[in-house]
Amino acid sequence: MPRKVCIRLTLDDETLQIPYEAETYTGGVIHPYRPLVQAPEQIAQIPELRGQPALKQLLHTINSPEGVLESVRIDTFYNDHAGQVAHVAAIGLIFRERSWFQDIDKCLAFAGRLLEALHASTLFRENEDSAQLELQRAMLREERLQGWIMDLFLIGQGKTQQASDADLAARCQALQDVLHKPRLTEALFTKR
Repeated sequence: MPRKVCIRLTLDDETLQIPYEAETYTGGVIHPYRPLVQAPEQIAQIPELRGQPALKQLLHTINSPEGVLESVRIDTFYNDHAGQVAHVAAIGLIFRERSWFQDIDKCLAFAGRLLEALHASTLFRENEDSAQLELQRAMLREERLQGWIMDLFLIGQGKTQQASDADLAARCQALQDVLHKPRLTEALFTKR
């Protein structure tokens, strides 16, 4: 049976305002926006990354000077279901190139390239919801630009919290390796 990898793609019609302030809600606290490309040292201040070195390294990779993406938000949480623990990390990504940020076709092309790249990884196994991508409108308030944020959900699974942490760490490493491959963004993403 051929291997199949799935990225579940959804579209949210709300608009995220960037930068955003801290906010308390029934599920916890939303910490304020941090510009990580310009100030990577702020990665160490993100509460969701405490005790998660693989996620921290992934954010360093995404926000590295030579990257085409930047992260604008992150959330992590655990779900228990039928004897399995899922550790979910949701990373909000936008293109640094503002014309790409404004182009939903670039987001969809990126999703396709990412799906193809993840297919080559043995960590993204058949019939697992191990990666999801959600598109949402976003507004860069200071630049007065509307575009698209791509929330990438990575899901580590295991019988215990420690096992799901280890699985998520391995998936973060695999994604980090994928993001270093230039073919992920070349061709469709060259300026015209």
